Amino acid sequence: MPLSRRRQRYLFYSLIVAVAFFAVLEIALRLSGLDRRGAEKFFADIYDPFAAMIPRARNPYRDIAEFMNEAGLRGPDFSPRKPPGVFRIVCLGDSTTYGFRLREESYPDLLRARLNRQQPPRYEVINAGLPGTNLYQQRLFFENAFANSGVDVLIVMSGPNNRAELKQFRDKMKRPVFRGLRAVERFAAHIAVFRVLRLLIKGGVNPEIKDDPVVVPKNFFSFQEYAQDYWDDLHALLRLSRRWGFRLVFIAPIERRYLEFWQRRGLNPDDPGYPAAMRKLYPDIYLTSFSEHWGAPLIDIAQDFLRYDQAVPGLWNDPAHPGPLGNQLIVERVLRELTAVGILPDSRGIHSSGNL
Repeated sequence: MPLSRRRQRYLFYSLIVAVAFFAVLEIALRLSGLDRRGAEKFFADIYDPFAAMIPRARNPYRDIAEFMNEAGLRGPDFSPRKPPGVFRIVCLGDSTTYGFRLREESYPDLLRARLNRQQPPRYEVINAGLPGTNLYQQRLFFENAFANSGVDVLIVMSGPNNRAELKQFRDKMKRPVFRGLRAVERFAAHIAVFRVLRLLIKGGVNPEIKDDPVVVPKNFFSFQEYAQDYWDDLHALLRLSRRWGFRLVFIAPIERRYLEFWQRRGLNPDDPGYPAAMRKLYPDIYLTSFSEHWGAPLIDIAQDFLRYDQAVPGLWNDPAHPGPLGNQLIVERVLRELTAVGILPDSRGIHSSGNL
């Protein structure tokens, strides 16, 4: 039975009132900031495994005021599509890429400055470091943020950063139904009303978002599971490189305690046995075998760090993050390796910084 004209008008005006109410509520929540509390003031979506920051948000990891760029990353703004004549390099990783001190001391910024020493500037180096994330999160972010952006080289330096909830999320994402629900949730996360409701239902902000992730208990998932997941991520990046046409480069991550251990054992980076020893440095990741099998360059920065006493000022900011000197060593090694394999075009004149 068709609705009467009066009933139709009633439903129409009711719909208008409901839309207006939610629009006013949405605007009020955004203006008041009630939709974002704690870490939500900095991060685009605290329930999203990407953990990317809000564009123009203040850097929560520094006391001195510093703000993210339009992409929610650390560094200068860049166009979604690569400008003509530009060679675009994306540095993907965790906090070691992001850098926790001055932005100018991070290795992507130092690399940008070195490559653009000659004018006019041709090289664009994007810092896509996401603190506290692992390779799974980083490659998901890269897939979503840099599709069709004209990336020429992707440099990946990623430590484990394993988290229990990420393992659970990853296993669920293998089910098509969950992927569909996740797509809806990611879309709804842009709505302030949805964010407030979710905060109320889930009980507030996870304090781990802003802080270093908690190490997963050994009995949560097996080493074999972690290794397989890591291997899958490496292959996913390899497939992306072939589909999008960029060169894939890895930097083997390091930590101060491992290097101090090897120095106590008398390891000399110039010894013939050095490569075999370094294979044991990170037995839980498969970068070496992956690089050898698929030909993706693997840059060993440990060799340069081992030439210094690990207590030298500036080499490390803390046990896990290289300092200004350490980041200079990374840049020097990256320039040498990428020039040697012909990845960097027109790279003459970018070596010998004079600062080391």
